[in-house]
Formats: sequence, structure tokens, C-alpha cells
Amino acid sequence: MIQYDEVEETRKVRISRALTCDLCGKTLDYLNEDERMQSYNFVHIRKEFGYGSDIGDEEEISIDVCEPCFIEKFGIELIRKHII
Repeated sequence: MIQYDEVEETRKVRISRALTCDLCGKTLDYLNEDERMQSYNFVHIRKEFGYGSDIGDEEEISIDVCEPCFIEKFGIELIRKHII
């Protein structure tokens, strides 16, 4: 049997407070319920590139894009074509 003691712990944690589109600069505040709901439609891209990539060997990117910018850049037809 495992026995436990209760201890009080204080630590720092990172909590998201806002989300900004890396294309248009639109920022949504998580404390605003309507804006928090809109943030669910952001596209988050995280990619590590391999050897020989034009981006750079083993370079890693992280991009956040709002829904209107995503549609503008890729087109609604292409996006709908790839719905899974």
C-alpha cells in the first residue's frame, strides 16, 4: 500500500490570456467569452522541417492563423475538399 502526505505547493504556470493571428495581427482575449469561442476556429501549425528543406535543416515553426486569414490564403474550396 502506498501512503501519502499532503503538502502545500506553490509554483508558476503559464496560462494563455490571448491569441494573435500571425498574418493579420487580430488578437482575441481569452477573458472575453465571445472572443474565447472565436479562438477555437484558429488554425495552429507546428512543423519541424527535415534535411534539405528550403526553410532550413531541422528548423521548427509555430504559426497561429485566424479563420478569415486561413480561408483567404487557402481558399474555401480547397479547405472543404480536405474536410475529414
